[in-house]
Amino acid sequence: MVSGHQTNNSSADIYANVMQGKILFQGCQLPTLIWNQIKILIVSNKDEFDIERDTLMTDTLPKLQQYFLTQGIYVNFIDCNLNWDLDLSRNPYHVLRYMKELDDAYKTSAGVFLLTLVGNKYGSVVLPIELSTTDFNNIKNIASDLNKDVKLLERWYLLDDKLLPPAYKLKDPDDEFSNLLSRTVSTYDISIRESQEWNDVYVNLADLFVSVLHEKPSLKSKHDTSSMYDIQLLSSVEMLFNYAAMLSPSGCMCVLRQFDGFNEKNKGNEAYIDLLTGSNRLDKYRQEKLKRFRESIANKLSKNEDNTLKIEDNRILFNIPWKENGDFQTDDADHQRYLRTLNAAIFLRIKFLCERHIDLSISSHLKYPDQILYNETLMHSTHYSKLSSNTCLGFENFIENNQSFKQWFSSANTDEHYPLMIIGNRASGKTLLCTKLVQYLLNTLGKNVQCIMRYFNLTSRSRNIAEVFNSISTQMKTLQKVSSITDDQKFSNIESYQSILKSLSENHTPLILMIDGIEEATSPSQYTSSIIFYQTLLQLLPPKVYVILSVTRNVHTNPNSDVKLREIFERLERTQCIIELPFTNETISIHELNLYLKSELNLIKRNVTDSVLQALSKCIYQQIDKKSQIFFLLRLVLNESYFSYLSQRKKKLDLTELNIEEIFNAYIDHCENKFGSKICALIFNYISSSQSAIHELELLDMLSCNNEFFLEYFQKDLPKYLRFPPSLWIAMKYLLGPLLSVRYFDSKVVICWSHSFIRRHMKQKYLKRVEDIRFAHRDMSNYFLEAFIESKPLVDMSRNVQLRGDLARRFILQQPLLYSETAYNYRRLHELWYQLMHSGDIDRLKEYTVCCFEYLLAKIHGLSIEQLLWEIDIICSNILDADVLIVQTILKNTVHIVSNDPILLAGEIILRLRNIKSYYNEHIESLLVQAHDWCESCNIPVFVPLSSWISATPPLIITTLPCSGGAFKIAATTFNQHVFCTTRTNEIAMYHIPSKKLVKTFSGHTSLITSIQLTHDSKFLVSTSTDRTIKLFDLNSGELENNFQINQNEILCMTISHNNQLIVVGTRDRLIIVCHFETGEIEHSIEQHTDAVTGVGLTQDDALLISG
Repeated sequence: MVSGHQTNNSSADIYANVMQGKILFQGCQLPTLIWNQIKILIVSNKDEFDIERDTLMTDTLPKLQQYFLTQGIYVNFIDCNLNWDLDLSRNPYHVLRYMKELDDAYKTSAGVFLLTLVGNKYGSVVLPIELSTTDFNNIKNIASDLNKDVKLLERWYLLDDKLLPPAYKLKDPDDEFSNLLSRTVSTYDISIRESQEWNDVYVNLADLFVSVLHEKPSLKSKHDTSSMYDIQLLSSVEMLFNYAAMLSPSGCMCVLRQFDGFNEKNKGNEAYIDLLTGSNRLDKYRQEKLKRFRESIANKLSKNEDNTLKIEDNRILFNIPWKENGDFQTDDADHQRYLRTLNAAIFLRIKFLCERHIDLSISSHLKYPDQILYNETLMHSTHYSKLSSNTCLGFENFIENNQSFKQWFSSANTDEHYPLMIIGNRASGKTLLCTKLVQYLLNTLGKNVQCIMRYFNLTSRSRNIAEVFNSISTQMKTLQKVSSITDDQKFSNIESYQSILKSLSENHTPLILMIDGIEEATSPSQYTSSIIFYQTLLQLLPPKVYVILSVTRNVHTNPNSDVKLREIFERLERTQCIIELPFTNETISIHELNLYLKSELNLIKRNVTDSVLQALSKCIYQQIDKKSQIFFLLRLVLNESYFSYLSQRKKKLDLTELNIEEIFNAYIDHCENKFGSKICALIFNYISSSQSAIHELELLDMLSCNNEFFLEYFQKDLPKYLRFPPSLWIAMKYLLGPLLSVRYFDSKVVICWSHSFIRRHMKQKYLKRVEDIRFAHRDMSNYFLEAFIESKPLVDMSRNVQLRGDLARRFILQQPLLYSETAYNYRRLHELWYQLMHSGDIDRLKEYTVCCFEYLLAKIHGLSIEQLLWEIDIICSNILDADVLIVQTILKNTVHIVSNDPILLAGEIILRLRNIKSYYNEHIESLLVQAHDWCESCNIPVFVPLSSWISATPPLIITTLPCSGGAFKIAATTFNQHVFCTTRTNEIAMYHIPSKKLVKTFSGHTSLITSIQLTHDSKFLVSTSTDRTIKLFDLNSGELENNFQINQNEILCMTISHNNQLIVVGTRDRLIIVCHFETGEIEHSIEQHTDAVTGVGLTQDDALLISG
């Protein structure tokens, strides 16, 4: 959290230090990054605050979301009890997960990150996860003296000699009861039974611990129990509040509700007060702990972090009268007044704290372009700071002994030289090596050095080379000893880049420039326009300029690479400016590997003997030269999730031959066993289908709109509110572990698969069918188009479920194109076109993006016309459409005009579409009308042409497909994106027209294919052949669906009825045969011709058959 206001001078210093990279030096503290998100965990005892939590869900959260929407800030409440049957307190491993979630919210939430609700009940105590051998034996002995059954203690707390020091560890209930978290049709009843079994276990264990530690102190005199005072037995609410307050008291809010006239004798009090198990007597032990907890809240929320904040106002106190039987009716005026006051108090306090937090940042006081550059630079610096603390095996050896690096560094200090290029496969360690090299250079070159860094695809403004280069050039103008340059043109950016490098070199001011993964997000269609940036980055550098670049191994060897680029790479190789990864076992010593493994195992509290450690190190050492991804694989296996999987399967850790497929499948199997394959598929598909990454709130919103989830997970009764349980997502997120990674888009933390090959693996497993792909992208499109803002009906007649209107409300965030007149929704701008394109909905793609004037203007004004053209290039490589192509042509022809002044876009569209609109569909007419309407409503003078001198004839679009196997019979899909053709090898080739790629080959016929046709619903491809068969191929799965042999002679022609129920074929032996589509059963056999039947056709209504 930020503390204290910044003076103007200190703000200017902070800005300069960020821009110049001075904050990267060891010991310097990074300025707080203000995120466009507010993430607040709602913590309370289960069932105690149901009415208040309903108010937070239905009133407070929507009101906060609406208020902060104009600033582009996401507001998300993570309610640990929402639609979650399990009591958080009763599983300490769940509490640990929430502590990690609190830590994440503290780091990434703009202001408040915890809201605690405390009432008259202390709640269930959390069992200790670990007990020292001394404590375990003492507890066991005292429990025996108290006549407690210690068999349960012995069964659930097992000695783990792999811990350091050895200790007794509680078995994770989620592992012991494999169906505890699952709610599938087949496991629902088992899950309910296991949940009850664990609750019984918990109650007995909790009673044992409480009895031993607090109720019979006289018995402790027989035993040395001094160490047992560390076992506190706190409730989950108190544990989480204490942890959050330790992070930052000013980010914690607490509602303290007290019922007046309430005691253990009141009826209906079970959810609101602590009672002894199986009785109506007050649990005085827990009530005493509640009293101390309330006192500690008052104490913790009174210590100000600075004098400008009254932190005691983070406590909100309510005294309300108790209603008999706990019956708080909706028409109770007093209780409704309390809920309205609660709603207003929480809303106003969160609003104040978050706005204060944002206002303390210097970025909120910068001009918009400076703010964008500052945040972009700080996000990359924050990422560097995280990575720089990681261990890079072999780095010290590399620095001392790698002659290429030593020669490059020596040359860079005094002479002209080329950049240092790091080359390697995916997950070979390029990013970490680049980071460590920057850290080494900063330490070596001293405080005078300045530094600029970019990690490709880390942010929404680092996704193509043009954006990255222009951002770097702009940042370079803020460096010390650089004269001001005002021209912002693309090519002058290149000139200014060269000029600044020369100026810094002449002034003996060292500059480090690092770009990691420069090819990551460059699409093939953009390759030509990107060449100039690559050439500039790879050119000869003046002394004192240290440029480090990383690329994947195939970039410089690609035969399609520009000739000049290949020449530059060859020159770099000759001058030994290329470092190849991964490091070999010549660079990494087995001793270093030994220490690394030991430290990684210590992080997850796994202790092994020296002999076992040496054996593990030897296994890894032997694979270093064989597997480029070996250290990423190590991260996967040295993880709690993987150890949990091994424990469930009763396997031991085996590092002999690490296999990436086996490890991936272990993680996936573990998830599916815990949560069910269908629920896993829904979550994985949304993550895989995002363009680059997805925000947690977006994911939870989309899952909340997915009816399949609710019908699968809630087998008996649907929840009161149709929201995906946050606790379910958190459990899965921490189980996936290193398979997930984070990016920073629009100053929001978004999640994605940690590597592209993981995403590819997930797609191959869960998105194999075309239908599944389109459904996932359709759902995401509907979310960004706000299709279900009000509600989404949930109907299942088999369960007699019909939820509509308010009952089917999903409480999802709005996603308008414009947050305000000056703020764009960059998440919608980045995602919507991609989702609509892959959903196959070309009409909506044009209506809401490519042929929508407001969208085009927002894209150009909020981002750049280069970014828009880059995306339209990708659309054109996936979809063939005349409307899209004419918009692309207009934008390319006006790029220099519109990039200088986006307001001129409307006039250019009117000028260029006026004479040719009649040649195109209604979307082009609509675009023209929208441009006219915008001009009329614009409050500043704009150019509106009254006539057009542009040609009235649109150009022909000709695409040539390389059909190497020939093309004899041809059939096109309904939307003109794919074409099928028969080949000389009796196969059917499916080509994607826009990309000219062979998508799939359908095999099965043994002789000449005589006819191919798609069914009228485009679900099946039907073919006939002289091999006397009819084959039906399912276009969704690509598999052969049916194979009919209805005649003993060759089939020469075929047609399909418009209702897709009949197939009509003509044969060489003069027959016309009509058969059923699904079964192949012959309905009619007609013999009227005197020779072979070579053509058949049906009228539109299928009433008339014509043959020849």
